[in-house]
Amino acid sequence: MSRRNVWLKFDEWELICNELSDQKYHSFKLNSHELKEWKETTKRRKEVWNLSEEPKCFQRVGIYPEVEYVRSARALNILCREDWREQDIYNVMRTPHSFIGFIINYCDDVNMDTTFDEWEEIRKNMRNAIDATDQRYWSYSDLISLYTNSNKKSIMNLYIINDVLTDYTSGMIVIAAESKEQCRELFVEEFSDEYHADEFDRFAKFTVIEGVNHPAGIVDYVYGGG
Repeated sequence: MSRRNVWLKFDEWELICNELSDQKYHSFKLNSHELKEWKETTKRRKEVWNLSEEPKCFQRVGIYPEVEYVRSARALNILCREDWREQDIYNVMRTPHSFIGFIINYCDDVNMDTTFDEWEEIRKNMRNAIDATDQRYWSYSDLISLYTNSNKKSIMNLYIINDVLTDYTSGMIVIAAESKEQCRELFVEEFSDEYHADEFDRFAKFTVIEGVNHPAGIVDYVYGGG
């Protein structure tokens, strides 16, 4: 594995060291003098020059094997972020740590607490999308767009509908949809007979909850009963 410079802020360094505390040796250990010097430099930058913290460079240490030993998603993601280099684009869909590093460095609003398993699910979905096309070369922008489109939140309205699915008494149904029109389409698709479609159009009473993170579709329903 290549030995690359890793830049860490103090709180990032502290998190990683805490998670590696049971390791006899790791690349991010500092002696008391180095730690004192770092703290003093940070304090001086803030108080004298009014500058923000400058990350410390751990020269030519790389992230292996430490990335295999950290426990939290945040520590994993920090290390992958620092390991990324442009030449890794050739392995970005093949190796999980390169994939994570690429996404964190090039995509906006990435959750730094995304777990390894969640990353693997995202990578699998993107690979499936790539395999389904004839496109042979995927540029940076192509991969960023694919990630963005693959991970769009499904912000829907939640329609709670009463006085439908009647059988002596009224039933109810809950549908997630972008609009009332789509809501009707989903209802008619699920309950295809003319009676229920007419019932929806004439008698349905709606309660709408906006801005729900849920895929479009039937959430739940219950028929009326005798």
